[in-house]
Amino acid sequence: RYLRSLHASGLIVHDAATAKWSFDEATIKMQEATDDVTELLIQELRSGSEEFQHFIKTASCLGIFFEVETITHILPFEHAVVVEMLAEAFEKGIIRSFSRSSYRFIHDKCREAALSLLPKENEARSRFYLNLGRQLWGSLEQSTSQEQAVKKTLDDSLASPVDLR
Repeated sequence: RYLRSLHASGLIVHDAATAKWSFDEATIKMQEATDDVTELLIQELRSGSEEFQHFIKTASCLGIFFEVETITHILPFEHAVVVEMLAEAFEKGIIRSFSRSSYRFIHDKCREAALSLLPKENEARSRFYLNLGRQLWGSLEQSTSQEQAVKKTLDDSLASPVDLR
């Protein structure tokens, strides 16, 4: 991760013509190096676009595993954009394919880093989770009258959240 971050910031450069790597040791030493893997991951995630950050923090709220179909339904992006975000997260080494239609964070630290992108303020964080819950609930297809009654009860509860602090 550390080497990737140095390469991404241009402090380590590969010359394809000579097939050699070059670097300025003094400049690298002056950089604030961190041994904290989570901090490196957070920096890498924050270097992504706003859309990517929204995608990855939403995926992290779904758990270590998440389904492509689920995240496609709840994000405000077209399916093609979600596929691009999946590819970017895969390329960054944050997620990997678990099955044909599901992905997983490669490590708990990757998910922790993604969760750190959530708003820090309690009210904003609660609002994010509330909206996510509403989007998830809205994407569910209910068929039986009992399920519809449960959905109505939860809808009413979500309409007026209580501060749990």
